[in-house]
Amino acid sequence: MNRLRSRLLPVISVLPVFVVAVALALVVPLTGPVAAHAAPPTVAVTPSALPVGAPVVAPARLLDDALVLPSGRVVRIGKDGLQPTSVHRVRGGYLVASQRWAAGRLKGYRVDLVKPDGRRRTVLRHTRYDVWRVASDGRTFLGAAELRDRKGRWKPGALLRRIRVGDGHTLGKARRLAAYPDTVLVGTTRVLLSYVPLAGRHQGRPRTEWWSTSTGRVRVLARAASRPRHAPYGVQAASRDARAYSATERGRQVVRDLRTDKRLWRTAPDESVLAFAPGGKKVITHAEPRRPDPEADDYVAGRLTVRNARTGRVLAVYRGLVAGFGPRAQPGGSLTSRVTRWESEDTFLMHAHESLESHEEGFTPLGGTWVRCRVSTARCERVPNPGVLAGTWVTPAS
Repeated sequence: MNRLRSRLLPVISVLPVFVVAVALALVVPLTGPVAAHAAPPTVAVTPSALPVGAPVVAPARLLDDALVLPSGRVVRIGKDGLQPTSVHRVRGGYLVASQRWAAGRLKGYRVDLVKPDGRRRTVLRHTRYDVWRVASDGRTFLGAAELRDRKGRWKPGALLRRIRVGDGHTLGKARRLAAYPDTVLVGTTRVLLSYVPLAGRHQGRPRTEWWSTSTGRVRVLARAASRPRHAPYGVQAASRDARAYSATERGRQVVRDLRTDKRLWRTAPDESVLAFAPGGKKVITHAEPRRPDPEADDYVAGRLTVRNARTGRVLAVYRGLVAGFGPRAQPGGSLTSRVTRWESEDTFLMHAHESLESHEEGFTPLGGTWVRCRVSTARCERVPNPGVLAGTWVTPAS
């Protein structure tokens, strides 16, 4: 018995130290991440109070009647009634869509393929289809034509068709859509569409669906009774890199998995998903939108939030007066001026204002300029060369 006690005493004497060590091992790893994520940084964005940062390096963009390549080379596109409206990155170069005008009327479109060295080849000289989005492999694009009834009268909506970049041939089935989609994500065999029908039995009820362009079959992913009341019109997003898309459900937007349709997270009632980062790890949302007047197409957002694209965890909040225009409401979906856009996986650009001047009809934003914000440091700075942000930036392949 004495021998057994002598063997147990060293073990018993060590037990309190062992218990404390185990407790610390369990507590320390848990408190670190919780403390780090408890309060994401909030940044006040007032342009005049920000330092001046590095210049912006613009990608390919349309400026007036020409395509300006990243190298600085200028390729003239518009002439004889042609007006370039959108530019898209495709396999082997850039696809430029131009409107054809004659006697003050739109007569259709011309589609050109421009190589990185500036050489240009016309894919479609006369076509009714505008270029809306390019497929993920860069070989086809989704074309959209005016929707008309059997008597040739104009109707709200678009006739959609997949078209081959190489020779302009149409592929698969056409789709008549009584709407102008907020989100268009084109894969190699099917297209993701989010839209609010303008006519028919689903009028005014947001829908998100997969459309198979080869068979014409449609699978509805989400539907809602109405648009979120506090969200700006025409703002949603999808990303193949993030494997996620936003849809309207029960008065707010939810983000779902692109492959399984499983709900990942949802926004606040006044919050909309604006843009996923190029690598798909982050996403910008905005909230507190205000319109200069009820009929205006543009708005001013009071809060931008950067979240983890897959979990919705808030990484940083930016408060200020940010100009907002729905890029997907524009023909071709190109990034037009004053649209908040990602510059890299960690930085994004916004057009921010100093203040708002109130008047009887609404308000007028004052003192607007371009600002760059970095998520990892939660800091913002003014852009010294805002002129390169003029025009229409290239739309990457979806």
